Amino acid sequence: MARNPKIEHIKAKVRTRGDLREVGTKYLSRLYPIVHHMHEVLRLHANDKASIQTSIHQYVITLASHLETFFRDVFRFALEYDVAFFDRILKEHRLRLPADGDLSQQGVTRYDFVAETMTLQSSESIANIFDSFFLPDGFRSFIENTQCVYGVPSRSAVTQGFPLSAFPSWWQDFTQIFELRHELVHDANSTLYIERQLIARLESLAVILPQYVVLMLLDRFNKKTYKTDNVPAIFLVEDFLAKDWYIVP
Repeated sequence: MARNPKIEHIKAKVRTRGDLREVGTKYLSRLYPIVHHMHEVLRLHANDKASIQTSIHQYVITLASHLETFFRDVFRFALEYDVAFFDRILKEHRLRLPADGDLSQQGVTRYDFVAETMTLQSSESIANIFDSFFLPDGFRSFIENTQCVYGVPSRSAVTQGFPLSAFPSWWQDFTQIFELRHELVHDANSTLYIERQLIARLESLAVILPQYVVLMLLDRFNKKTYKTDNVPAIFLVEDFLAKDWYIVP
């Protein structure tokens, strides 16, 4: 679904973006303290079910919002680096662009404008956009079948392939996280109770999926910066929570 973004709103978003690596790094850096906070709440309020549910509700809203922002930033990157994809988006969604001169005077590119034109507030809308990028089989199939190599620090292991393969219902979880956010944000009368098992799966998905998408795109656009004996890492929730490592500047 298309919308009419305001230029000032777009300019504010432009300042928060970077290249693809920065998109991935910024996503993790924003998510890291939020994950820590949630687990502190679980530890400190273990016997207070009402407090935990309130925090879980806010956690779901935050995770979904971060995922939406991530996929919009990736969408912006893909529009600029794949001309055919940019043209398909314009045609499929019948988008009209302001003149390049009008946009450039405002410090905005056509890619920024289109990225803010589309809504990405559900798994369906995200798939609808990225299906025409991950041709011919579409977004979900491409992710599930791509064989990127990566290391998992907490497992001291190098592995290959979709890191959420242990969660056969990952797409349902991806769909549900946005549906839950919609209910929690738009229905103040909601009495929704979210099971701990479900929030654990949603949390893992929000941490892992964006990292793998970045690896896929770096591979697709030949932007790898690592050698064969120095593979990139994908962090799990337990890596976020571990205290026996730190980032070397």
